[in-house]
Amino acid sequence: MRKAGFKWQQTTTAKTEAGSRPLRLNEAFALAGCFGVTVDDLLFAGNLDDEAKESLASFQLANSLLGATMVRFDALLAHREAVDVELEGLRRLVLDLKGEHEQSSVEAQAHLRRLIADNDQEIARLRGAE
Repeated sequence: MRKAGFKWQQTTTAKTEAGSRPLRLNEAFALAGCFGVTVDDLLFAGNLDDEAKESLASFQLANSLLGATMVRFDALLAHREAVDVELEGLRRLVLDLKGEHEQSSVEAQAHLRRLIADNDQEIARLRGAE
């Protein structure tokens, strides 16, 4: 009923089922829609035979379980979306770090080449001074 726009609680359902709370006409239409039946089916459900009552109870339980499953699915979907966002952030971080590492590696290689060249020049100078 909440998905239909009504602020029903579990106690609202219990009171309505027990007959201690009146069912408004707009609620009756929404409730019938939730169960996939007509308002007439709701009004005359008391005249059903035992097999039909059992079938209706099974349907109501299945509908309730479906609703709970849909809520859980929505929560899992939201969690998955949050994980996807976090993974994308981590992927970007890894790419940034890889780029920084490659840049550092290039800089380190250039520095090492300069050191080797300076060392070669110093060795040549020392040999020339001998």
